[in-house]
Amino acid sequence: MKMRSIPASSSLVRCLIVLLFSVAYLGSVQHLAAQNAANPASMASVSAVPQTAAADPANAASYRPKSTTMAQRRAAAARLAARRRVTPAARNAANTAVHANNVVGLPGAGAGTLPTRDQLYFSGQYPNYANSPLPNLNDTVNCKAPNYCGIRKFVDSLAGLNAANDIGQMVTIATPDTVTFPGSDYYEISAVGYSEKMHSDLPPTQLRGYVQTNMGTDASGKNTVAPHPVHYLGPLIIGHSGVPVRIKLINALPTGAAGNLPLPSDKTLLGSGLGLAKGSASYLENRVTIHMHGGNTPWISDGTPHQWTVPAGDANTTYPRGDSTQFVPDMFFVGGVVVPQCSVTVTTKCSGPDPTTLPAGASNDPGAGMMTFYYTNQQSARLM
Repeated sequence: MKMRSIPASSSLVRCLIVLLFSVAYLGSVQHLAAQNAANPASMASVSAVPQTAAADPANAASYRPKSTTMAQRRAAAARLAARRRVTPAARNAANTAVHANNVVGLPGAGAGTLPTRDQLYFSGQYPNYANSPLPNLNDTVNCKAPNYCGIRKFVDSLAGLNAANDIGQMVTIATPDTVTFPGSDYYEISAVGYSEKMHSDLPPTQLRGYVQTNMGTDASGKNTVAPHPVHYLGPLIIGHSGVPVRIKLINALPTGAAGNLPLPSDKTLLGSGLGLAKGSASYLENRVTIHMHGGNTPWISDGTPHQWTVPAGDANTTYPRGDSTQFVPDMFFVGGVVVPQCSVTVTTKCSGPDPTTLPAGASNDPGAGMMTFYYTNQQSARLM
């Protein structure tokens, strides 16, 4: 077997490393010896401190890891067993004066000065979360049946499709108008403010949502199907591949100060707060648009942050529509009323290749507070 020789440079490096460690060790020994010579009692005090003795803050050398005796372990086990023997009812009975739905008020209320909503939510000075309280069955003084100052679990059934649950919730299905634009499904959708009960133990909640406002087509080809009233998460528009969906969106939200959101809004985000392009004025909080994720959609109907409208009642504001708002070029309106598309049965006062068939005053602009959208549905399933 052939032995491999070690280069002279490697031997030199190893020798230097050993030399450095030796110097460091000798230096530490000399330093310790100097300390002991200056304070002869220090070594004795180190060896005299038992492991379980309390450390002396004035003497760092007296610190030692604490140990737990068998007596301490038995005492801890006894305390744990005693806590486990206390039933939840007994624990609650000892504190019946405090119930789950305690109202502690707002910071500054005692001084007569309340913080603004923006200060409460965005300043970082106040907590902005809340926990849903559970019923406190043991507090019959402050709390009453059936919920006892809390929110009960699993007491309401799920909302059904066009079928109301026990508190009146439902997910409505929109009925398309297939007559006005042959080959397309046409809907008129309004954004509205409303209230709906979200849980049996809660009062109605103030919401904003969408509702169908035009009549749908029945089995005989007539527009006689009345739309459902507004409900949370509705209406559900069921599209079909290759069948376009056309929408006229109406912003019917409250106007003026009533149009402000009931919740705090972050006005530092792009497109909110103060506008400057057309003059210094605030963007309103009652602007709306719609968007379908993942669709093969023309850009004019994409519903971007720059495509929106305020209600007609606020149309005199500095920023009534987003700068990228465009209208579907083959959808026409007169005074906000849709003009039907020409067909075999409709040949006058309709929109089509011949512009002379359009009624007087027809425009692609449906009017203040309204927008139009066209979805090709040339893709697989999407949720809008």
